[in-house]
Amino acid sequence: MADQAPRTLEERIQRLEDIEDIKQLKALYFEYADGQDWERYGSEVITEDFYFDSDAEPIQGRDAVIEMVSTSLKGATTVHHGHTPRIEVDGDTATGRWHMADYVTIPLPEGEAYVIRGYGYYDETYRRTPDGWRISSSRMTRIRVDSEGADFAMADTES
Repeated sequence: MADQAPRTLEERIQRLEDIEDIKQLKALYFEYADGQDWERYGSEVITEDFYFDSDAEPIQGRDAVIEMVSTSLKGATTVHHGHTPRIEVDGDTATGRWHMADYVTIPLPEGEAYVIRGYGYYDETYRRTPDGWRISSSRMTRIRVDSEGADFAMADTES
């Protein structure tokens, strides 16, 4: 979806405001995820029918996504960075691509930890709601992952 060339000053201003609102929304996405504030993440950031696709299986629905993410990150420390977004607005919908880096430390038994440093991007869709813009879908693609610590993949398959 490509931006339609705004014709009037009002349309141009609205487009810029929409893009800024989406940037602020993504900042909340990172803030609430890193702070594990799942209540605000669900109510202020994503739609009820939110679709999430990442390293794990794709998940549909706000409640299912929050359950999966909050469970998998319980006790973990995360730091997400998003930058250089390309956002295209088309009325009450928009698309965006954010370059990203994340740092995830997952505690394991006996004081060990598994650390992931990921680099890639988010491809997202947004929808304007009565409460403002919300993320309606997000696909996180890591193009590089550096990890250290215990063999988490092996430990995970043995449980």
